[in-house]
Amino acid sequence: MLEQDVIRKARQTDLPSFLVSMGFDLKKEGKNYRVRGYSGVLVKDNMYTDFANGHSGNAVDFCMRVLRMSFHKAIEMLNKHEGKVQLADFIPKEENQEQSIVLPERAENYKRIFAYLNKTRGIPIPLIQELIRKKLLYQDKNGNAVFVCRDESGEAKGAMIRGTCTAKSFKQRIGSGEFPFVWGAAKGKTILTITEAPIEALSLVKLYPESRQSILVSLGGIDFMESVERLLKKYPIKRLVLSFNNDRPGREAIRRFTERFDQRVEVEAFLPSASDWNEQLLAVKRNIRCLER
Repeated sequence: MLEQDVIRKARQTDLPSFLVSMGFDLKKEGKNYRVRGYSGVLVKDNMYTDFANGHSGNAVDFCMRVLRMSFHKAIEMLNKHEGKVQLADFIPKEENQEQSIVLPERAENYKRIFAYLNKTRGIPIPLIQELIRKKLLYQDKNGNAVFVCRDESGEAKGAMIRGTCTAKSFKQRIGSGEFPFVWGAAKGKTILTITEAPIEALSLVKLYPESRQSILVSLGGIDFMESVERLLKKYPIKRLVLSFNNDRPGREAIRRFTERFDQRVEVEAFLPSASDWNEQLLAVKRNIRCLER
């Protein structure tokens, strides 16, 4: 049986330096480090967050859940790591070249995304059509909904992919996360409304049409502050509306974003009454159907 001090030491291992010493490729993003090759995984000190799969924890948890090590192997590997390495020697502050983005192949028709987004998720067809028309959404060969993340010039920089099979959840992110999903950008707008996912943004617009007066941004998680920084520099934003999910990670994200941005712009939290905006939209639709009976 392992001693508690040994386990405690392993849990407190500095993950960025541990990963660099193991040969992993990291990229600095604000106060965090992104682990390349593991979509949505950020590390800081002895903690990690996997935004793509919805879990987080300490260094031991990381080795077990992300690197798929056994508990004893995780303890062994972490305790072999001695001290911090100088990350600046291994991780450049700026990349000289951006990696090219290859989006999934487009399907011949969009039947599955219309059925999924409209029938299952309650999104109005005109909103779906608008995103398709603006080249922000399409269906890939596997029937997934591909929400395209574009820069200010319209060039694709990534995508958030959502499976349309209700029996099996599938989520994937292509790109670094520096460029979020942006909808309704215009130079005259002064409000930035942030949600966690594009479906949440679509649900919010259906519930509160006035939110169309803002630039709608979906981060693909509850971090990626640097992408928000870029948008604040690009547009004359005066108010930041944080519309994350109504759960512990969402509320914690509101605290972090408020600490970072409230000295520069007005920051407002606007949470759904349900766990997320789509669940609130579906609840409203259920209530309407009950009243109509």
